[in-house]
Amino acid sequence: MHRGQTWMWIWIWIMMLGMWLAILAALAGCGGATSHQIITDYKGSLQGMVVAPPNGARDVDTRVKPRIAWRGDAQPPAVFSVSLKYQRQGGDFDPVRTRLERLGEKEWQLVPTFPLSSGTLHAIVVTAPNERVESWFITEGDPVHFRSAPPEESAAEADDGAAFEHTIYYHPLPK
Repeated sequence: MHRGQTWMWIWIWIMMLGMWLAILAALAGCGGATSHQIITDYKGSLQGMVVAPPNGARDVDTRVKPRIAWRGDAQPPAVFSVSLKYQRQGGDFDPVRTRLERLGEKEWQLVPTFPLSSGTLHAIVVTAPNERVESWFITEGDPVHFRSAPPEESAAEADDGAAFEHTIYYHPLPK
């Protein structure tokens, strides 16, 4: 084997290793906080869920904190996930990093870690086994001004509960 062939085989092995690593990464996920899960003692469904802002809302403030709730006898499912997404210029949707706050027995809100972009289509997406609800709204308000990243934080400070999707495990509040 001469020198050119050796480099060709090395190149082929590197490409194959890269391909396998990409496949493994896709199967395993990319890590990080991507899910907030809610498990409940209820056995309900997404039917009867109230979403704010409501589907089709316009002129929603860029500092909105979307909410989901079940009123009266309506019960949430035992496990469900909630996320907030926005539409990029190319038409694809990306997740918005949010924190999840519990407001009451059957009510939660998503708190974006940064104001939402003005004039942008957003979706609150709630999923449960065999169910999916999407509620769309458009934001309006002052344009977002980006700022430089803060100095590096310690791991403890960086864990603020923010994620792209929240899966909720519901437990009743103490009475």
